[in-house]
Amino acid sequence: DDDEEEDDDNSDLENDEKMNAADGIDPRAIAKSNYNTGEIVLESDDIPEDLPCSTSPNCELIEENDVVKLRALRVILVGDILTLEPDENEEYVEADVNLDTHEFVKL
Repeated sequence: DDDEEEDDDNSDLENDEKMNAADGIDPRAIAKSNYNTGEIVLESDDIPEDLPCSTSPNCELIEENDVVKLRALRVILVGDILTLEPDENEEYVEADVNLDTHEFVKL
């Protein structure tokens, strides 16, 4: 049983490494369902810390009852990348996203 636990620990580490890949999109930032305008897409800890930004975002962060939520600004389809409007006070690197591989392509 200890060997199984060790294997589980290793697979968790591998998943964390994939999720935090600097050249790709956090898997939580990819829509797993279809959402209509105004629907809550993610809540609290399920929201990635560094969501991609877009000049035409499909989501916004809101707070309801002391819970941070990601709300759809327009229809979002399965596989769409969840994006927020850029913060005017932040500096960003411009990049495109390869929608097949979800990797960043710096411009």
